Amino acid sequence: HQGWVDTHPQAYIHGVETWTARRAHGAVVCSHYMRGHVADVFGIDEATVSVIPNVGLRFHSRDARSLGRMIERVLTDDGLRDRLVLEASEHVLRFDWGDVARQTAKVYASFERVPARITR
Repeated sequence: HQGWVDTHPQAYIHGVETWTARRAHGAVVCSHYMRGHVADVFGIDEATVSVIPNVGLRFHSRDARSLGRMIERVLTDDGLRDRLVLEASEHVLRFDWGDVARQTAKVYASFERVPARITR
């Protein structure tokens, strides 16, 4: 979209994302590039954006491809996959940022309990 989101539903979604980002204690992205991009797009302090690189993570799921697609895009054209968001957010909110590797494994393991039908 080249930085412009001026039509519904994209403009509405961008507004909600901006509202959320500006009120959050922090954000998590998968690369240093995205840290700067998220800070610029949502007008937040780059110091509040944590980077957890996704390179080298191994998924311990029976179907890693489905899990990857499920995590890749929580937001769809018809709205949030609310059950996935609720189950993931429960773990993210209790995340112990002191031991990222151990806690990241716990979050990914929790996705195994999400029904297979919640995939793209």
